[in-house]
Amino acid sequence: MCRRNKSKSLKKQASTVEENHMDDSKTRIRQSDDQDRCTICLRNVLHCYNVFILILGCGALAVGIWYLVTEYSAREVSVVVGEEWFEVATYLLIGAGGTIALLAFCGCCGTMREDKCVLGFYSGTLSFMLLFLTVSCGMAFYFRRQVTKDIVKHMTNTIEQQYGLDTRTNSNNKLVTDAWDSLQRQLQCCGIKGGENSSFSWSVYKLRSEWYRRNPEQSPYVPRSCCKKDSNEKRCTGEIRMRAPPALGPPIGKNDQRNDDLNTEGCLDKIREHLIKRAIILGLVAGSIPILLAVGILVSCCLCFRVRQNSEEDEIDL
Repeated sequence: MCRRNKSKSLKKQASTVEENHMDDSKTRIRQSDDQDRCTICLRNVLHCYNVFILILGCGALAVGIWYLVTEYSAREVSVVVGEEWFEVATYLLIGAGGTIALLAFCGCCGTMREDKCVLGFYSGTLSFMLLFLTVSCGMAFYFRRQVTKDIVKHMTNTIEQQYGLDTRTNSNNKLVTDAWDSLQRQLQCCGIKGGENSSFSWSVYKLRSEWYRRNPEQSPYVPRSCCKKDSNEKRCTGEIRMRAPPALGPPIGKNDQRNDDLNTEGCLDKIREHLIKRAIILGLVAGSIPILLAVGILVSCCLCFRVRQNSEEDEIDL
């Protein structure tokens, strides 16, 4: 009887241990399934994020390049207004946009392989890009405030002392000349500020510039970039003599003729409006991407943590 009781108790203990082992196995399987589901979900989210951020990176790159190659580029803006913030912010945007596009590709590779080293590098580089673009955004909005200040002195100095002088041998003067010509053609203005009777608008060239003083023929009175689109350039610049600007004035009397081929308004107000708009676009582009980068950093860190946790559990099971 004692032997039978002992064998029964041993069987009960064995069955209990087996049941506990099965319960533990089921619990582990459930936990593993939950972790796998969470990992798959994070991986899919990161895949979609990388595609989206790739498009945004290419968009930021395109905006930056457009600001550099357009007729009135960021470099020319800096030359005319005497501020380099806009140009620097544009280069920062180009660098960040290109880097983000490459990072998105690396992120896709790291997500598919579930490599914790690649994911860690991806998260760290995204953090650096977050700081990089935040600086670019701040510079753009700082420049937006700066262009509302007085830039007349620098604009006047460039016209008086650099415009049209030794453009073949002096690269800086050539850059200033090209910048003013691009500005005046695109914005349809002439000179610095004021209307047709101002000594700082179209007449600043013949009254103040070395370009006009060094011209032995004393003609043309204004650059051809001051002419309206599809106009008679000789009438506009005063090569055809008539009792009208630019040969006449300022001031211009009521009985004097008007030159319909010449832009007589200065560029200051137009350039302010033009640059503020561009600075806003640059700031919005550079400011929207860091928000999305923060999301990518969070998701990639979570996935990296999950992959590391799964690898540690696999080592423990072995």
